[in-house]
Amino acid sequence: MSTEIAPALQELIDAGTLTREQALAVHSAMSEKPEPVTAFGAVQFSNKRSFISEALTYVGFVFVIAAAALLTNQAWEGLGQWGRPSLLGAGAVVLFGAGSWMRIIRKDDSGRRLSSTLYVGSEALVAGTIGLILNEVWVPKNPSYLDPGSPLWQEPARWVNPAMAVSVGAGALIVGAVAYLLSGSALGQVAMAAPSAAMAIGSGQLIIALTNDTDQVGPARLGSAILFAGGLLWIALEHYDYLHEKVVGQVLGIVAMFSGLQGMGFDLKVWASSSVLVILGLGLLVFYLQGHAWPYLAGGIIGMFAGGVRMLVEYVHGTSGALASLALGILLVVFGVRIVNDRREPTMLVQAETRADGNSDDQNDQSVQDNVDYKNIEPF
Repeated sequence: MSTEIAPALQELIDAGTLTREQALAVHSAMSEKPEPVTAFGAVQFSNKRSFISEALTYVGFVFVIAAAALLTNQAWEGLGQWGRPSLLGAGAVVLFGAGSWMRIIRKDDSGRRLSSTLYVGSEALVAGTIGLILNEVWVPKNPSYLDPGSPLWQEPARWVNPAMAVSVGAGALIVGAVAYLLSGSALGQVAMAAPSAAMAIGSGQLIIALTNDTDQVGPARLGSAILFAGGLLWIALEHYDYLHEKVVGQVLGIVAMFSGLQGMGFDLKVWASSSVLVILGLGLLVFYLQGHAWPYLAGGIIGMFAGGVRMLVEYVHGTSGALASLALGILLVVFGVRIVNDRREPTMLVQAETRADGNSDDQNDQSVQDNVDYKNIEPF
């Protein structure tokens, strides 16, 4: 460990505030810089060795998985109906164990990302295992010589496919949630969101299939409503720090809400579906003003633009349409300027209060200004 001490710490030693050992400990702790993280969760590696080590590990995993997939493909038909899910289940156990082992031997961020990747692979194999088992149990097997148009051809019941989607999604989500608790990452969060969306849509279709006596399953409106509610829940989990990758959680939640709205309103009147989009956009802009998170701003602009333009194209034509578009554009510009002004006011207010106190210490004023400027950094 270096025995050089920063001048500020040396002054504290001379004043008797700190002992030399304490100052060395503080200097050592301040010298240990963690790997910085960008706004999207991408890590800037502290040295080339760390980057090369992780890259080679990923490449090695790719070769191992590719070889395993090739061997499995060649022997797939000979495994039998229960050998195939058994093989995928064994692979899931191996990958989950490898992820746990990686998390134990490497406790840095690189080890966390590697273990999370292995967990996601295990989650995918669990989903495949459940799907194969349910396919063997619930889906009728027709002889190869039988034509699908034959009256003897057996179709699965209407509840089978959505029930399989819900079951596969639930199994994958359980594994993904456990994996995220053990080794959270952006990839792990996405791996939880995908089966959650499948469960939402499948649940809606399953409810319709079980409650509707007709042969038609009907629109996916109920599943889309569940997906929209899931998007709100996802944002709530991110807001209360249950999901650590903030931006990823916000984007996933907003995408789920927009997708749910599209599914709920695909056969509604244009004015109704467009109005809901505009309302959602305004709501997201309000969230942006409160939390200063750029996904809310992007989602708000997209919602207002998509809903407003769709309504204008449908109901307004000619010169009136051009004027209405101009009015909408001016409204968005005014709203944007208002956002900028609202974010600048705290800086001006703090400066005024500082001067009103009569504090003429330039260094203190600069410290206050630096702190205020840091809090008002734009998200882009």
